Amino acid sequence: MVYQLSAEELIFSFIMSEKMEEAKQLRDQLYSEEQEELFSVRLDAAANGLLSKNLIHLTGPNQGELNTTYQELLNQISESKRIIRTSWIENEQETVQAFYFNGDQTLKHVTKFGGIAHELQAVSDWRSELLDFIAYRPSENPLFELPLPEAEFDRILEYARNENADEIKGLLSQRSDSISEVNALVQDLAASKGILGSIFMISFNEQKQNEGVRSYLYLKGSDHTWLMTHDDEQPIITIQYFHQGILE
Repeated sequence: MVYQLSAEELIFSFIMSEKMEEAKQLRDQLYSEEQEELFSVRLDAAANGLLSKNLIHLTGPNQGELNTTYQELLNQISESKRIIRTSWIENEQETVQAFYFNGDQTLKHVTKFGGIAHELQAVSDWRSELLDFIAYRPSENPLFELPLPEAEFDRILEYARNENADEIKGLLSQRSDSISEVNALVQDLAASKGILGSIFMISFNEQKQNEGVRSYLYLKGSDHTWLMTHDDEQPIITIQYFHQGILE
């Protein structure tokens, strides 16, 4: 089942679940400058919305509890041991797809339209969901790699913002002899106008302390998805075809 929620409904759900940190984080993201009185009206509307969706059961006058299955999904957000978060911007609107892992349970949380619309769903094949989101297609040349100094990578993104394919090709051709891959990458970068997607992977220990973060950039191309990885020891960005090895 997919739970479709407004941001206010999700905030109210967090409050009912005593997940005040999650509620505050989402409120600050969207309504940090809104007066308390107006925000209370939003919460009243959210309560009615959750009631109409049968996600709240009344237990007495002005008292209620969340649907048990829905509550369990919310618990995944605060109790997960691993999070994978992917984002993509299209038509100036960001969509975020996050997976929360805890044992055998996986929650998919999709955020749309800058955070005002949310979807929660338990999933069994998160990998396929993620690969669909980034438009993954296997490459015929999985060994292709193109390392670039960070300064050159930033320059290429600036050229891409101006859709200057000739300047992009001039730089990339100096770094790689793989003509077909370079030509494809040039066209995809120019078409992107310098806008890239991101992938963050976060792991936690039993005390909910951050044990490590890995981050990547990616680009949906016309035929393939490109992956950009950062070298932790030197200022190098390596461009390659997206591969599933990073998801392990």
